[in-house]
Amino acid sequence: VLQRDSLIDLVHRFLHLEVKEQEGKDGKVKKTERMIFPRYHQLTAVRKLIHGAYTQGAGHHYLVQHSAGSGKSNSIAWLAHRLSTLCDEQGAKVYDSVVVISDRRVLNKQLQDTIYQFDHTTGVVHRIDRGSSQLAQALEDCSPIIITTIHKFSYIADKIKELPDRKYAVIIDEAHGSQTGSLSQALKDMLGVPHDEDDLSEEEQDPEDSKVQAEMQALKRQLPGNISYFAFTATPKAKTLALYGHKNAEGKYSPFHLYSMKQAIEEGFILDVLKGYSSYETYYKVIKKIEDDKEVGKKKAGRSLARFVSLHPTNVSQKTEVIIEHFRSTVSKLLGGRAKGMVVTGSRLQAVKYKLAFDAYIKAKGYTDLHALVAFSGEITHDETGKKYTEPSLNKDYTTGNPIEEGELPKQFEERFDLLIVASKYQTGFDQPLLSAMYIDRSLGGIQAVQTLSRLNRTALGKQHTFILNFVEGNDESILKAFQRYYEDCELNEIPEPHRLDELKDEIYGTQVVHRKDVDQLSQAYFKTRKKAKDNAEYNSLIDPAVERFKAIEEEKGKEVQTLLRSNIKSFCHLYTFLSQLMTYSDVELEELYIYCYFLAKKLPGLDPIINFEKGDVDLGFYKLRKQRETDLKIKDSDGELAIPEGKGHSRKDELVKLSSVIETFNERFGTDYKVDVGDEGESMLDELETRINPLVEAGNDTESLQVEFNGMLMDVVTERYEEFSRFIDDVFSDDTMSRVFQDLMFEGVMNKIKYSQSAEQENPL
Repeated sequence: VLQRDSLIDLVHRFLHLEVKEQEGKDGKVKKTERMIFPRYHQLTAVRKLIHGAYTQGAGHHYLVQHSAGSGKSNSIAWLAHRLSTLCDEQGAKVYDSVVVISDRRVLNKQLQDTIYQFDHTTGVVHRIDRGSSQLAQALEDCSPIIITTIHKFSYIADKIKELPDRKYAVIIDEAHGSQTGSLSQALKDMLGVPHDEDDLSEEEQDPEDSKVQAEMQALKRQLPGNISYFAFTATPKAKTLALYGHKNAEGKYSPFHLYSMKQAIEEGFILDVLKGYSSYETYYKVIKKIEDDKEVGKKKAGRSLARFVSLHPTNVSQKTEVIIEHFRSTVSKLLGGRAKGMVVTGSRLQAVKYKLAFDAYIKAKGYTDLHALVAFSGEITHDETGKKYTEPSLNKDYTTGNPIEEGELPKQFEERFDLLIVASKYQTGFDQPLLSAMYIDRSLGGIQAVQTLSRLNRTALGKQHTFILNFVEGNDESILKAFQRYYEDCELNEIPEPHRLDELKDEIYGTQVVHRKDVDQLSQAYFKTRKKAKDNAEYNSLIDPAVERFKAIEEEKGKEVQTLLRSNIKSFCHLYTFLSQLMTYSDVELEELYIYCYFLAKKLPGLDPIINFEKGDVDLGFYKLRKQRETDLKIKDSDGELAIPEGKGHSRKDELVKLSSVIETFNERFGTDYKVDVGDEGESMLDELETRINPLVEAGNDTESLQVEFNGMLMDVVTERYEEFSRFIDDVFSDDTMSRVFQDLMFEGVMNKIKYSQSAEQENPL
């Protein structure tokens, strides 16, 4: 690092003074300065990427897997600056323009400021903030560095038909699905990807086939020769590795440069969020309240029962108490009283119910030091009251009562609020170093688990550890497996064979739902008008007959065949979109079928909706939330492996069974079949147990230590009274789960008796 040429390079191209201006609470703007020196992985990554671009020129692709907290923003800024001035051996620029694409709008200004500080030259960085025409002009003018979001490209793909033969470096921040799908096609089309010459002369080609082939060449889904991609991500998907990864000596696809999660944790740049991990068990029993024992789909009814329990007021209220009391006792005092918590829910309705329950609990307890926000998209109707809710209608300033607009939420959360309840928002790309605890009430796995829990890993002054409370039973293994994939190196073994597309094509045509004639006609209409299906009646006239034939399958051949076809259609679209980016396809029929299936999939009727059980149909006969364990989830030191689905369709046959049977199976798997009460035998023990534990309660012991002491006292009483209640005791303690439930119920009963006695004394002291 400190060799003469390296040191000169550092001073010349890397070191810069970062100047930030921030408005304080007093309204005054404060300026802070700090000298930025690259971390070793940033320095080596940029130098290695520049060397690759210098020696190989345009047309190559590079995947950079850098852990969260690795300083990607600065790495991207350094790389963009270097690429914009990179010249080959003849002194010609390697790239005419560098396009930086990010899904994070805040990065635009940050990158612009950072790169400007490198050379203090106005006009080097062109930030797109005024729409599509501004981006089009920047490309026409060959602006050295253009910073924009991926969403801008879809608006101007049709506006720019031709550009001179130019070379581009495209830097992608967070190279995930949006960059490997249709938006990236618009990007390549807009950047003027050159058309290949066809092998056949015009006279030898069918005129309609020529249109399709011309379109295929115009889109040029495989990575084109005039664009180099530099993709940055902490959690590459299998498709990302296949598109941008490099084949190593073992024939596996791997990143061009790696800075692993393990290394970032060991070097102290991020925290290990799987330490301080607690999981909870939920015991409950669903009861059927209606006389009608109708037949229902077994799988569908099971999912519906799970949803019913998750949204039940008892479930939400019990978890609300656990979350708020844990946050107040364990988290809120950290970081000088500025620590934050996030509650991750499984649906918008669940998020709304949590917010209402939080507000009600905080008000009932008289807490003035705790305030919660909720984040979800759109509008949601409460299933019981019918009232409609939006973010601003639920998020109110606790001093003025005014609604908090969506754009203000991150700042309000940082400065004034303590807990944030989310439903599919703020789980990716949200950097809040003060976030210290996360409460999980939705099943997590794969990249989603890593991205969600990684919101906790940012470091802050005084932040030494984090807390995760997971209320989803059995979710520990899938979370651990997900983190294992990205802990060290991440590799892709192989990609699907192209012949799978032909197999799917035959299976789709074999059902007689999709007709070749309709496919041909839609293709002609599509390449003639290039309009969206919703804007073109001709498209619908060719798709609607297939939709009707699809609906008829259920009566003729059964729902299993119908669901298999739906799956095959979607699999074909996904696989073709992916494979066509890796290789050139000249098969017109595949392209035409892809276009038809793309529009058809949007119009097919969805799967049967879940059953919305109401309290009049089923209810909770028993509910108990209990901490299962508090332990660290330990990741092994091994490389992670990814795989791409082969595009195999699958059917989902749902067996019809009695509702009572589904409830019985559900209780066996997720709940408990034990008695709600503790029996006469247990009741007779409560007075004695109350006498024994009451001194500890009066001494102010916390609930957890009380339960530990109580369990010992209970075993003493059980031993002393074994002869009296031997059969009952043998039944209860013959099963570990049943004995735990009995202990919990007895403890709850004793504490309720003590609370009742205390309240009675306060009301009538004489």
